[in-house]
Amino acid sequence: MLCDPNLKPSTIPIDTKSSDLELFLDYMTKYPPPLVSSWSMVESLFSLADKYGRPIVHERLKFRLGLVAMNAPWEVFCFASHENDSDLARKALEKMVEDSSRNQMILTDISAKDKLEPTTPYLVGLLDQLGSNRTATWNSRSRRNDVNWEHMAKHFAPRL
Repeated sequence: MLCDPNLKPSTIPIDTKSSDLELFLDYMTKYPPPLVSSWSMVESLFSLADKYGRPIVHERLKFRLGLVAMNAPWEVFCFASHENDSDLARKALEKMVEDSSRNQMILTDISAKDKLEPTTPYLVGLLDQLGSNRTATWNSRSRRNDVNWEHMAKHFAPRL
């Protein structure tokens, strides 16, 4: 059939950027899969994996999320909560020190949007850790306590 002289090449319309498609195909065929550094790229790959029914991409991408946590720790924490993956959530919490908008998080300043993103057990576990944060150090520049995210990650557990 492929040798048929009447067969004409044609494009296949796929509604995605070529760079996303290339990375998606790499995740299906290459081992180890390439590194992904941005959360938007992770979302795009998950979307393509769901759209085209490729669980191997989901599995391989999930395995790489510990590295993505450097650039998007909150997003990885929320993802981990929906996957009920407390090990990945702990890795993400360790990296929260890198998140300039959330690294000094306290109980009273978590936004409503942030409260809606993780699942309830993971949010309650995080709030419990923030409420019992006894290892914080005073930051005179910001006039707040700096959270010891490494300690919090070590002691984090989802709660109900």
